Amino acid sequence: MKQLLAKIGVQRLYNTIYNWLTQLRAQAIALILLLLLLMTALTVGVAFLAYQQISQTLAESRDQDLAIVGAERLSEQMENLLRGLLVLVDQPEMQSGEPTIQELVIRQRGRELLADLTNGDGGIIILDGNGFVSVTSPFRPDLIGQDFSQEPYFQTAKTLGTFSFSDIIKEPGTNQDVIVIAVPIINKFSDNFVGVVAIRFYIDFQRLGQEIQKLKVGEQGTAYLVDRTGRLIYHPIDSLIGEDFSYRQAVKRLQGGDREGAVTSQETTEIRTVEGYAVVPITGWGLVIGEPWSQVVEPAIISLRPVAVVLIIGLIIVASVVSLGVQRVTDPIQSLVIQTRQVAAGDYDAQVTLSRIKEIRELGTAFNEMVQQIGKYRAGIRQYMADITKSQEEERKR
Repeated sequence: MKQLLAKIGVQRLYNTIYNWLTQLRAQAIALILLLLLLMTALTVGVAFLAYQQISQTLAESRDQDLAIVGAERLSEQMENLLRGLLVLVDQPEMQSGEPTIQELVIRQRGRELLADLTNGDGGIIILDGNGFVSVTSPFRPDLIGQDFSQEPYFQTAKTLGTFSFSDIIKEPGTNQDVIVIAVPIINKFSDNFVGVVAIRFYIDFQRLGQEIQKLKVGEQGTAYLVDRTGRLIYHPIDSLIGEDFSYRQAVKRLQGGDREGAVTSQETTEIRTVEGYAVVPITGWGLVIGEPWSQVVEPAIISLRPVAVVLIIGLIIVASVVSLGVQRVTDPIQSLVIQTRQVAAGDYDAQVTLSRIKEIRELGTAFNEMVQQIGKYRAGIRQYMADITKSQEEERKR
């Protein structure tokens, strides 16, 4: 029984909904709302895409400018260290090639240079003409006498006679990842190669990231530094230090020869990002500043929320206006239906109130005229029947 009642209830509900949907008012509202929704969706979609494109362009320009400024600052920092090394190698005592004298020169004239280094840095080392470590500051007994002759920065200094900034390399003996700034020591009187003086940074201590980490954009932004091979010298996530980032589009462009630029990309298994990049002058390293795509378009999404609220309110107002407008059409038609049923029931005095809408007013006028004609026709029939009846009665009397 309950199932039967449930079926009857569902059927009634279905009939009610079906009857409402078949009404002119419901169909008019539904059609207009559908058209408005399509137009709104199209307008909002185009506006969002345009805003998104503008946001992408602005974000790329901003990140590129930040990367350029950050690269220049880092370059200035490296230039200061290089300048300190050049001052040291220009001293005649340093060019003597005597480790004891060289160590004394570093202590006396390299104080400012040493002050820029921390306990976590590799400090200053001096290699003799054959590439063996002769002086370390701070003192590192484990490095004294180590053969660094095969290190690329030593070979560059010995062969080309110029300073160099290395990529990430393994330090002989400790096997730690280091970055090296090396300057050749050349006797200015005999023009002989005496050795190399170098500053080293252990990348695990994030020494080079103190300025870079200030350049990130927003809460989710990142800034990282790569060497010429694409390995990370600095990254805010410590576990990534030393990892190969050459697969990223920004790093690829740096390795491809671009000095500066910006790119929006999505690497495999990673979120979409906007990244600006620039080469760090003197060093040849690359600085990349990026932010997730969600952060770039977040202002657009936030700005669309009040727009969506206004659109919903507008749709409600439009639906109300359409409902009132359709009611002006449906009410006279409903009145016509009622009067038609009265005529069908025998009430030939039924008349409909004429609408202000021309087409419905003409329909009402035609209905009223039809009812009047039917009334006259019925009256004529009655009169005709009465006359026949009267004539038959007169015939009987005769």
